[in-house]
Amino acid sequence: MKKNQLILILVLILLIISINYYTFKKKGIKEPIELPPELITSDQYPSNNFSKINYVGSTPIFSTTKLPLLKVSVKENETLYSSLKKYCQIYNQEDIYYDGEICDFTAYLNNQRPQVLTRSQTYSSNKISNSQLLELGYQYLKNFYSTTNADFFHTKINYFSGEQEFVPSSINDANLARIDYNYGYQQIPIFHKNDDSSHTDLLINNNNQVVMANLNIKQIDIFPEKDNYQLLDITNALKNIEQQKAYLLSFSEMQDYLSENYSPVEDFNLNLFTSVNLNSVKLEYRYGDDNFAVPVYRFSGTAIDLNQNELFIEIITPAINFTVSP
Repeated sequence: MKKNQLILILVLILLIISINYYTFKKKGIKEPIELPPELITSDQYPSNNFSKINYVGSTPIFSTTKLPLLKVSVKENETLYSSLKKYCQIYNQEDIYYDGEICDFTAYLNNQRPQVLTRSQTYSSNKISNSQLLELGYQYLKNFYSTTNADFFHTKINYFSGEQEFVPSSINDANLARIDYNYGYQQIPIFHKNDDSSHTDLLINNNNQVVMANLNIKQIDIFPEKDNYQLLDITNALKNIEQQKAYLLSFSEMQDYLSENYSPVEDFNLNLFTSVNLNSVKLEYRYGDDNFAVPVYRFSGTAIDLNQNELFIEIITPAINFTVSP
Protein backbone atom coordinates (compact mmCIF):
# COMPACT_ATOMS: atom_id res chain seq x y z
CA MET A 1 0.00 0.00 0.00
CA LYS A 2 1.30 3.38 -0.96
CA LYS A 3 2.18 5.90 1.67
CA ASN A 4 -0.41 8.42 0.42
CA GLN A 5 -3.18 5.85 0.53
CA LEU A 6 -2.28 4.92 4.12
CA ILE A 7 -2.36 8.58 5.17
CA LEU A 8 -5.76 9.01 3.48
CA ILE A 9 -7.18 5.98 5.32
CA LEU A 10 -5.90 7.28 8.66
CA VAL A 11 -7.44 10.71 8.00
CA LEU A 12 -10.80 9.09 7.18
CA ILE A 13 -10.69 7.02 10.38
CA LEU A 14 -9.97 10.10 12.47
CA LEU A 15 -12.75 11.98 10.72
CA ILE A 16 -15.26 9.21 11.46
CA ILE A 17 -14.18 9.15 15.12
CA SER A 18 -14.53 12.92 15.38
CA ILE A 19 -18.01 12.89 13.81
CA ASN A 20 -19.18 10.15 16.16
CA TYR A 21 -17.76 11.97 19.16
CA TYR A 22 -19.42 15.25 18.13
CA THR A 23 -22.76 13.50 17.58
CA PHE A 24 -22.46 11.78 20.95
CA LYS A 25 -21.77 15.07 22.76
CA LYS A 26 -24.53 16.89 20.87
CA LYS A 27 -27.14 14.32 21.82
CA GLY A 28 -26.00 14.13 25.42
CA ILE A 29 -24.60 11.32 27.50
CA LYS A 30 -27.08 8.46 27.99
CA GLU A 31 -24.90 6.17 30.11
CA PRO A 32 -26.00 6.04 33.76
CA ILE A 33 -24.27 8.27 36.26
CA GLU A 34 -23.75 7.05 39.81
CA LEU A 35 -25.74 9.08 42.35
CA PRO A 36 -25.61 8.90 46.18
CA PRO A 37 -28.62 7.23 47.86
CA GLU A 38 -29.61 10.48 49.56
CA LEU A 39 -30.79 11.91 46.23
CA ILE A 40 -33.53 9.29 45.93
CA THR A 41 -34.53 9.00 49.61
CA SER A 42 -36.40 11.38 51.87
CA ASP A 43 -34.91 12.89 55.02
CA GLN A 44 -38.38 13.88 56.25
CA TYR A 45 -40.67 10.90 55.69
CA PRO A 46 -40.42 7.11 56.19
CA SER A 47 -39.25 4.91 53.36
CA ASN A 48 -41.87 5.37 50.64
CA ASN A 49 -43.13 2.78 48.20
CA PHE A 50 -45.28 3.67 45.22
CA SER A 51 -47.44 1.20 43.30
CA LYS A 52 -50.14 1.23 40.62
CA ILE A 53 -48.68 4.37 39.09
CA ASN A 54 -50.54 6.07 36.28
CA TYR A 55 -49.63 9.30 34.51
CA VAL A 56 -52.80 11.07 33.37
CA GLY A 57 -51.31 14.44 32.43
CA SER A 58 -50.29 15.79 29.06
CA THR A 59 -46.85 15.06 27.62
CA PRO A 60 -44.53 17.77 28.92
CA ILE A 61 -42.44 19.92 26.60
CA PHE A 62 -39.28 21.30 28.19
CA SER A 63 -36.94 23.95 26.85
CA THR A 64 -34.06 21.46 26.55
CA THR A 65 -33.44 17.72 26.19
CA LYS A 66 -30.07 17.57 27.95
CA LEU A 67 -28.53 19.21 31.00
CA PRO A 68 -25.27 19.15 32.96
CA LEU A 69 -24.79 18.51 36.64
CA LEU A 70 -24.17 21.65 38.68
CA LYS A 71 -21.84 22.34 41.55
CA VAL A 72 -23.74 24.67 43.87
CA SER A 73 -22.08 27.11 46.26
CA VAL A 74 -24.52 28.34 48.92
CA LYS A 75 -23.51 31.51 50.70
CA GLU A 76 -25.00 34.40 52.66
CA ASN A 77 -25.81 37.75 51.16
CA GLU A 78 -23.57 39.76 53.48
CA THR A 79 -25.02 43.12 52.42
CA LEU A 80 -28.73 42.22 52.72
CA TYR A 81 -29.35 43.75 56.15
CA SER A 82 -27.32 46.89 55.55
CA SER A 83 -29.18 47.39 52.26
CA LEU A 84 -32.52 46.88 54.02
CA LYS A 85 -31.66 49.42 56.71
CA LYS A 86 -30.72 51.97 54.09
CA TYR A 87 -33.74 51.31 51.87
CA CYS A 88 -36.28 51.36 54.73
CA GLN A 89 -34.55 54.31 56.46
CA ILE A 90 -34.45 52.46 59.77
CA TYR A 91 -34.48 54.70 62.85
CA ASN A 92 -35.12 52.15 65.61
CA GLN A 93 -34.25 48.52 66.36
CA GLU A 94 -35.55 46.34 69.16
CA ASP A 95 -34.42 42.72 69.15
CA ILE A 96 -35.42 41.36 65.71
CA TYR A 97 -37.79 44.25 64.89
CA TYR A 98 -36.66 47.19 62.76
CA ASP A 99 -38.76 50.35 62.36
CA GLY A 100 -38.19 52.64 59.39
CA GLU A 101 -39.61 55.71 57.69
CA ILE A 102 -40.35 53.84 54.45
CA CYS A 103 -40.80 50.27 55.68
CA ASP A 104 -40.39 48.01 58.71
CA PHE A 105 -38.86 44.57 58.71
CA THR A 106 -38.57 41.60 61.03
CA ALA A 107 -35.67 39.13 61.00
CA TYR A 108 -37.19 35.65 61.26
CA LEU A 109 -35.50 32.25 61.55
CA ASN A 110 -32.18 33.39 63.01
CA ASN A 111 -31.96 36.29 60.57
CA GLN A 112 -32.36 33.99 57.56
CA ARG A 113 -35.74 35.25 56.32
CA PRO A 114 -36.44 38.97 56.83
CA GLN A 115 -40.01 40.08 56.12
CA VAL A 116 -40.46 43.65 54.90
CA LEU A 117 -43.72 45.65 55.25
CA THR A 118 -44.25 48.98 53.48
CA ARG A 119 -45.61 51.64 55.84
CA SER A 120 -47.75 53.75 53.50
CA GLN A 121 -49.92 51.48 51.37
CA THR A 122 -52.35 52.99 48.87
CA TYR A 123 -54.57 51.16 46.43
CA SER A 124 -56.10 52.37 43.18
CA SER A 125 -58.79 51.33 40.73
CA ASN A 126 -56.20 50.26 38.16
CA LYS A 127 -56.11 46.74 36.83
CA ILE A 128 -53.01 44.70 37.49
CA SER A 129 -50.53 44.47 34.63
CA ASN A 130 -48.16 41.49 34.64
CA SER A 131 -45.48 43.31 32.65
CA GLN A 132 -45.44 46.21 35.12
CA LEU A 133 -45.47 43.84 38.10
CA LEU A 134 -42.50 41.86 36.86
CA GLU A 135 -40.43 44.93 36.01
CA LEU A 136 -41.23 46.50 39.39
CA GLY A 137 -40.37 43.26 41.19
CA TYR A 138 -36.97 42.91 39.53
CA GLN A 139 -36.11 46.56 40.20
CA TYR A 140 -37.11 46.14 43.86
CA LEU A 141 -34.96 43.04 44.34
CA LYS A 142 -31.93 44.77 42.79
CA ASN A 143 -31.81 46.90 45.95
CA PHE A 144 -30.90 43.87 48.04
CA TYR A 145 -29.32 41.13 45.93
CA SER A 146 -25.92 41.21 44.34
CA THR A 147 -25.50 39.56 40.97
CA THR A 148 -24.52 35.90 40.93
CA ASN A 149 -23.91 33.66 37.94
CA ALA A 150 -27.23 31.91 38.63
CA ASP A 151 -30.48 33.06 37.04
CA PHE A 152 -32.92 34.86 39.35
CA PHE A 153 -36.37 34.65 37.80
CA HIS A 154 -40.07 34.55 38.68
CA THR A 155 -41.62 31.09 38.86
CA LYS A 156 -45.25 31.78 39.80
CA ILE A 157 -47.83 34.58 40.13
CA ASN A 158 -50.95 34.33 42.34
CA TYR A 159 -53.71 36.95 42.37
CA PHE A 160 -55.73 38.23 45.35
CA SER A 161 -58.39 40.77 46.21
CA GLY A 162 -58.72 42.61 49.51
CA GLU A 163 -56.40 44.59 51.75
CA GLN A 164 -56.81 42.88 55.13
CA GLU A 165 -57.66 39.31 54.11
CA PHE A 166 -56.23 38.04 50.85
CA VAL A 167 -58.91 36.24 48.85
CA PRO A 168 -57.83 34.23 45.77
CA SER A 169 -58.84 36.01 42.59
CA SER A 170 -58.18 36.31 38.87
CA ILE A 171 -55.99 38.91 37.23
CA ASN A 172 -59.10 40.81 36.09
CA ASP A 173 -60.48 41.36 39.61
CA ALA A 174 -57.29 41.37 41.70
CA ASN A 175 -55.73 44.34 43.43
CA LEU A 176 -52.78 42.30 44.71
CA ALA A 177 -50.38 39.81 43.17
CA ARG A 178 -47.79 37.58 44.84
CA ILE A 179 -44.76 36.77 42.73
CA ASP A 180 -42.45 33.87 43.64
CA TYR A 181 -38.76 33.96 42.67
CA ASN A 182 -36.06 31.30 42.55
CA TYR A 183 -32.45 30.92 41.55
CA GLY A 184 -31.94 28.63 38.60
CA TYR A 185 -29.97 27.54 35.57
CA GLN A 186 -31.36 28.07 32.06
CA GLN A 187 -34.65 29.13 33.73
CA ILE A 188 -34.83 25.81 35.61
CA PRO A 189 -35.22 26.36 39.37
CA ILE A 190 -32.65 25.00 41.83
CA PHE A 191 -33.74 23.64 45.23
CA HIS A 192 -32.25 21.77 48.12
CA LYS A 193 -33.59 18.21 47.98
CA ASN A 194 -36.19 18.79 50.76
CA ASP A 195 -37.29 22.29 49.78
CA ASP A 196 -40.66 22.99 48.19
CA SER A 197 -40.92 26.75 48.66
CA SER A 198 -39.75 29.77 46.71
CA HIS A 199 -36.50 31.57 47.54
CA THR A 200 -38.17 34.99 47.74
CA ASP A 201 -41.67 36.36 47.20
CA LEU A 202 -43.16 39.82 46.77
CA LEU A 203 -46.72 41.05 47.29
CA ILE A 204 -47.42 43.97 44.92
CA ASN A 205 -50.64 46.00 44.73
CA ASN A 206 -52.40 47.63 41.78
CA ASN A 207 -50.80 50.97 42.66
CA ASN A 208 -47.36 49.51 41.86
CA GLN A 209 -46.27 49.26 45.48
CA VAL A 210 -44.39 46.34 47.01
CA VAL A 211 -46.68 45.87 50.01
CA MET A 212 -44.74 42.96 51.54
CA ALA A 213 -41.53 41.11 50.75
CA ASN A 214 -40.34 37.79 52.16
CA LEU A 215 -36.62 37.81 51.48
CA ASN A 216 -33.87 35.25 52.00
CA ILE A 217 -30.31 35.85 53.17
CA LYS A 218 -29.06 32.87 51.15
CA GLN A 219 -27.90 33.16 47.59
CA ILE A 220 -26.07 30.72 45.35
CA ASP A 221 -23.40 30.49 42.69
CA ILE A 222 -23.42 27.62 40.21
CA PHE A 223 -20.66 25.88 38.28
CA PRO A 224 -21.93 23.62 35.44
CA GLU A 225 -20.03 20.41 34.72
CA LYS A 226 -18.73 20.04 31.15
CA ASP A 227 -20.82 16.97 30.19
CA ASN A 228 -24.50 17.13 29.25
CA TYR A 229 -26.84 14.27 30.16
CA GLN A 230 -29.83 13.23 28.09
CA LEU A 231 -33.15 13.69 29.90
CA LEU A 232 -35.23 10.57 30.47
CA ASP A 233 -38.60 10.30 28.82
CA ILE A 234 -41.59 10.28 31.16
CA THR A 235 -42.20 6.54 30.73
CA ASN A 236 -38.75 5.62 32.06
CA ALA A 237 -39.02 8.16 34.87
CA LEU A 238 -42.27 6.51 35.99
CA LYS A 239 -40.56 3.11 35.91
CA ASN A 240 -37.92 4.49 38.27
CA ILE A 241 -40.67 5.58 40.67
CA GLU A 242 -42.17 2.08 40.56
CA GLN A 243 -38.71 0.70 41.38
CA GLN A 244 -38.58 2.99 44.44
CA LYS A 245 -35.90 5.21 42.89
CA ALA A 246 -37.78 8.27 44.07
CA TYR A 247 -38.90 10.01 47.24
CA LEU A 248 -41.90 11.84 48.65
CA LEU A 249 -41.39 15.61 48.66
CA SER A 250 -44.72 16.67 50.18
CA PHE A 251 -48.26 15.53 50.89
CA SER A 252 -51.52 17.15 51.96
CA GLU A 253 -55.15 16.24 52.49
CA MET A 254 -57.58 16.33 49.60
CA GLN A 255 -60.34 17.70 51.83
CA ASP A 256 -61.27 21.37 51.71
CA TYR A 257 -60.34 22.64 55.18
CA LEU A 258 -62.80 25.53 54.76
CA SER A 259 -65.72 23.12 54.30
CA GLU A 260 -68.30 22.71 57.07
CA ASN A 261 -67.77 18.95 56.90
CA TYR A 262 -63.99 19.16 57.23
CA SER A 263 -62.54 16.57 59.59
CA PRO A 264 -58.73 16.57 59.90
CA VAL A 265 -56.97 13.30 59.17
CA GLU A 266 -54.86 12.10 62.09
CA ASP A 267 -53.80 8.63 60.97
CA PHE A 268 -51.57 9.03 57.93
CA ASN A 269 -49.51 5.98 56.97
CA LEU A 270 -46.88 6.99 54.43
CA ASN A 271 -45.04 3.68 54.08
CA LEU A 272 -46.93 2.74 50.92
CA PHE A 273 -48.91 4.68 48.33
CA THR A 274 -51.28 2.91 45.95
CA SER A 275 -53.48 4.12 43.09
CA VAL A 276 -50.97 6.85 42.29
CA ASN A 277 -52.43 9.14 39.61
CA LEU A 278 -49.91 11.76 38.56
CA ASN A 279 -51.20 14.64 36.44
CA SER A 280 -48.31 17.10 36.08
CA VAL A 281 -44.52 17.18 36.00
CA LYS A 282 -41.91 19.94 36.32
CA LEU A 283 -38.20 19.95 35.52
CA GLU A 284 -35.97 21.13 38.39
CA TYR A 285 -32.49 20.86 39.85
CA ARG A 286 -32.04 19.46 43.37
CA TYR A 287 -28.92 19.09 45.48
CA GLY A 288 -28.01 17.29 48.69
CA ASP A 289 -25.28 17.67 51.29
CA ASP A 290 -22.52 17.36 48.67
CA ASN A 291 -23.96 20.43 46.87
CA PHE A 292 -24.09 18.69 43.48
CA ALA A 293 -27.37 19.58 41.77
CA VAL A 294 -28.96 16.92 39.57
CA PRO A 295 -31.82 17.39 37.06
CA VAL A 296 -35.00 15.87 38.52
CA TYR A 297 -38.67 15.52 37.68
CA ARG A 298 -41.20 16.79 40.21
CA PHE A 299 -44.43 14.85 39.71
CA SER A 300 -47.72 15.93 41.28
CA GLY A 301 -50.98 14.04 41.69
CA THR A 302 -53.10 11.97 44.05
CA ALA A 303 -52.59 8.69 45.88
CA ILE A 304 -54.03 6.45 48.61
CA ASP A 305 -51.96 5.75 51.73
CA LEU A 306 -52.03 2.51 53.76
CA ASN A 307 -54.86 3.86 55.91
CA GLN A 308 -56.96 4.58 52.81
CA ASN A 309 -56.55 8.36 53.02
CA GLU A 310 -56.70 10.11 49.66
CA LEU A 311 -53.83 12.58 49.49
CA PHE A 312 -52.27 15.10 47.17
CA ILE A 313 -48.59 14.15 46.80
CA GLU A 314 -45.39 15.34 45.10
CA ILE A 315 -42.66 12.88 44.11
CA ILE A 316 -39.04 13.56 43.13
CA THR A 317 -37.06 11.26 40.81
CA PRO A 318 -33.88 11.98 38.81
CA ALA A 319 -34.48 13.12 35.22
CA ILE A 320 -31.33 11.44 33.87
CA ASN A 321 -30.19 7.83 33.56
CA PHE A 322 -28.57 6.80 36.85
CA THR A 323 -27.47 4.05 39.21
CA VAL A 324 -27.30 4.29 42.99
CA SER A 325 -23.90 4.16 44.64
CA PRO A 326 -23.45 1.54 47.38
